[in-house]
Amino acid sequence: MSRFRYLQRLALVVITRGEGHYSDDRGREASLSAGDWILVFPEIGHCYRPDRPGGWDEVYVMFEGQVFDSWRKENILSEARPTGRLTDLESWLSEFREVVQDESSGPLTRLCSFQKLLAIAVDGEDT
Repeated sequence: MSRFRYLQRLALVVITRGEGHYSDDRGREASLSAGDWILVFPEIGHCYRPDRPGGWDEVYVMFEGQVFDSWRKENILSEARPTGRLTDLESWLSEFREVVQDESSGPLTRLCSFQKLLAIAVDGEDT
């Protein structure tokens, strides 16, 4: 049995507290701590975990669609870079919470807001 998981869609995981590790079936490994993100690709087996039981908190969102397929085609979302670091975790989380809790905006506005947050993560820009 493989120790790697495979998902049906893309996912962004942001570590908000604690430390741990990431590895995938392509041989990539990374140490993780608060402020780091993981980009999970459906065809890449992956494993990520805290160093200790209950040793981290995370926010996690799965996504799919033509917009993100295009981002992959343009190498904006790159399988070669499955992990990275937010430059300002607290600002990013604040904006993420606003997007998630915003029930007054329509689906397109929420999608665009999520795209902005994803771009900030993979580009390493501040919010």
